[in-house]
Amino acid sequence: MTLELPQLLLVDDDLAVGQAFSRRARCLCRVTTTTDPKQALDILRTNHAVAAILSDLFMPSINGVTFLRAARTLAPRSKCYLFTGKVDHGRFQHDMAEAGIARMFFKPLDALLLNEALKADLQAQPGVLSRIIRAITLS
Repeated sequence: MTLELPQLLLVDDDLAVGQAFSRRARCLCRVTTTTDPKQALDILRTNHAVAAILSDLFMPSINGVTFLRAARTLAPRSKCYLFTGKVDHGRFQHDMAEAGIARMFFKPLDALLLNEALKADLQAQPGVLSRIIRAITLS
């Protein structure tokens, strides 16, 4: 029996960030990338198998905290993560906790670090997510 790798949705206004992370993470997860938060919400409306959503904190049209709040209404079981290349993220700490954002990562995104975080964060969740944990552990 082959288990599918977990699916991650990555949202960043810089296409190169998503492409680079997808290449680095290809053995650990299936990554869908978009530069448009509205498109990401459309993806979540139709795809209910997204294990994690990663959003850049600073994007031109919307900040990552606001985007992830909207994303959580469409994908309440998905783990939400922020990432940023900027140091000025402290003012969002309260908003992150309030929005249910699990962790903050820094650019460049480290696929192995994210993999470890996702395993730890999904550990307590039963059912389908336990299969994802086994798939990550076996890769």
